[in-house]
Amino acid sequence: MGSTGDVMIIMDDTLMVFSDQTQWKTSAEPLWYGGGSSWAYLSDSSSPATFTASFQGTSIAFVGNTPHPNSSQSFMIAIDGAQDEPVTYPEPEVNCQWYTSHMLNDSGSHQIVLSQLDKVSVDFAFITAGENTPLAGQTIIVDDSSPEINWSGQWQERSNQKFPAGVDQGRPFGNGTHASTNVGDSMTFPFAGTGIRVYGVFNWTVPGNTTATFTLDSNESSFKTFSSAFDRPPNVQSVSNFLFFESTDLHEGNHNLTIDVTEIVGEQSLIIDYLTYQPSFDSIKDKPDFSSGIIPDSTSSATGSPTSSPTAGRNGGVPARSPLPLAAIIGSVVGGVVLIVTLVAVFCWSRIRSRRSRKKARQYIEPPSRSREFLPSFNGWPSYLTYDGKALTGPVITYNALIMSQDSPSPSHVLSDTTDLVSPSKTSVSREGRHVWSSNDAKFDSPASIASGSVTLSTLPMEALSRELAALRSESYVEAIVRPTHESRSSPSVDHSDQIRRLEEVIEALARENELLGGPAVPPPSYRQ
Repeated sequence: MGSTGDVMIIMDDTLMVFSDQTQWKTSAEPLWYGGGSSWAYLSDSSSPATFTASFQGTSIAFVGNTPHPNSSQSFMIAIDGAQDEPVTYPEPEVNCQWYTSHMLNDSGSHQIVLSQLDKVSVDFAFITAGENTPLAGQTIIVDDSSPEINWSGQWQERSNQKFPAGVDQGRPFGNGTHASTNVGDSMTFPFAGTGIRVYGVFNWTVPGNTTATFTLDSNESSFKTFSSAFDRPPNVQSVSNFLFFESTDLHEGNHNLTIDVTEIVGEQSLIIDYLTYQPSFDSIKDKPDFSSGIIPDSTSSATGSPTSSPTAGRNGGVPARSPLPLAAIIGSVVGGVVLIVTLVAVFCWSRIRSRRSRKKARQYIEPPSRSREFLPSFNGWPSYLTYDGKALTGPVITYNALIMSQDSPSPSHVLSDTTDLVSPSKTSVSREGRHVWSSNDAKFDSPASIASGSVTLSTLPMEALSRELAALRSESYVEAIVRPTHESRSSPSVDHSDQIRRLEEVIEALARENELLGGPAVPPPSYRQ
């Protein structure tokens, strides 16, 4: 495990200098910190590889894959120009911390040269900072064993473990982790910095998933679900540098990160290995003391966007937007659907109402069906109102009124006439050779005295229709009308509201037609009553 209380700076392999680039290859795999490592794949015992690292601190250590047992298991180290010293790898073919230097003075920078390397890989190095080590612009790595992390619940502290990492097995940073298989476990970590990341171990071979909530400064929470069923990298069984969470661009100052385990499904577990953050202090002496568990006051607050990634990126992970809780997703979807349906319904209702209004405003004498029943039948004789729009002189309207006579039980008289709407003066009505009505004398026999008739009406005969309407409205005329069906004949009363309404519509249409032809635009007196 890493030394408790130490401040350690992480150095990625991209900050190191490799002497012969033809011998080294960048291995871009998710199991490496930053998404890649440098591998001396063309080196051997006769042509070993070399690289150099410069730093300032009290010690340095290197992490990566040790060579296969068939390759050389030793190499040479020279610090600050001193004589080379032979070093042996701790174990073959394992991803681990394979070298740690002795204590150094941090009053100045140091240079370390590693040579006689055969098939080794370098992932990153970490430097133990001293009192004089500059920390501005650096990245601090915090092992899970640090006393600054507070673990609550049933976390299991595991050490000396190996995880299957594909070709080689791997050990976690500091050779230990904290693992949770219990909902309700939590951890908190106070820090002073401008960005933070959480790394751990994720095993793709274990079925199930785990969900955790990451909260910064009690302001913003991110729900993360990690499942072995999705986004499994090829040829990888587990990842020892798995990026669980990151938040960047924080305000300078003190912050607090809380992790709560909210769900464990199957055999999965949440395994925390280490954290990294960018400090907002310049040296160890400026670092706030969080050992008491109390975060010193700070006017800064978290403003970064928490993100997570299923695999670590080359620069610390590929940011991915935090997934929302299931309830929030469902609520948003349902609310959006309801809003869209409501808007569509209002739009359709407005369109229908607008069309109806325009239709009424532009209404003209539009011929409906060729023939339809308009008035109730009289003693079984049907009455019809027929529109015929074929006449060249204008619409010719034929009103067939078969009305019971007071003197005869069957139709015996016929009213006939041909009315030209263009020439209203031609309009006249005769019955059996006797003049009954014309445009000069607006007279029309009472319906009770007309046995049957066929009257062609135009603008001027509209007075006759008005008289018919007045007759329908009178009590005596209503009582004289009976329905043609057996059920209607036996009914003591008849509702003529439909017939009256339809006749009113015809009169209104005739009034508009008369206005178009130059006549008065008001309905006749009988209708206005």
